[in-house]
Amino acid sequence: MKCYKINAFVPLLMLPNIEEELKLINAPGITISKVKGYGEHMNFYSSDWMETHGRIEIFCHDDCIDSICTAIKKGVGVDDSLNGFIAILPVERMFPLTVLVHRDWTRSVDIEICVYTNRLEVISPGALQNSMTIEKMLAGQRSPRNPLIVEVLRDYRYVDARGMGVRTKIVPLMKSINQTEPEFELTDDYLKTTLYRKVME
Repeated sequence: MKCYKINAFVPLLMLPNIEEELKLINAPGITISKVKGYGEHMNFYSSDWMETHGRIEIFCHDDCIDSICTAIKKGVGVDDSLNGFIAILPVERMFPLTVLVHRDWTRSVDIEICVYTNRLEVISPGALQNSMTIEKMLAGQRSPRNPLIVEVLRDYRYVDARGMGVRTKIVPLMKSINQTEPEFELTDDYLKTTLYRKVME
């Protein structure tokens, strides 16, 4: 099975209803946050044209997508594009973005993403910056290597710039969805992250 990330942007008032609907279907780990922005329909009564919406992030297998999307739409109450939208992205497409943020750009070496039958390997050029270690990374310590890139991606809503992806996303989601833990291998030349496929009984 493939793993996907579901992003839903909905009116803030609808969040309690959506949460209840997602609980009824036992949806996997959910992250909810407030975001500002505008799309096709701008708020001309606001000085920056922006509105505040709720963002729901869910990581799940492909066989759960339909039920989760149905629950979100049911929570909104109407099937209307004016009340938000849902975006679905394969998780493997998110890794290039993450590696671009954290890689060492002083090295003229390509990023390597290798997909095997039982695992996904991502090799990021360069050692960890400053005094960062794998243990500190797992504990949630933050030390961005490329703060300007992070700021640009944050402004475009690709990242939240909290620097907690390993601790709050990768490790717990691998445990809950694949029942495996990611492996990190650090050398003076690269950081390799290995994500193992769920072992099917």
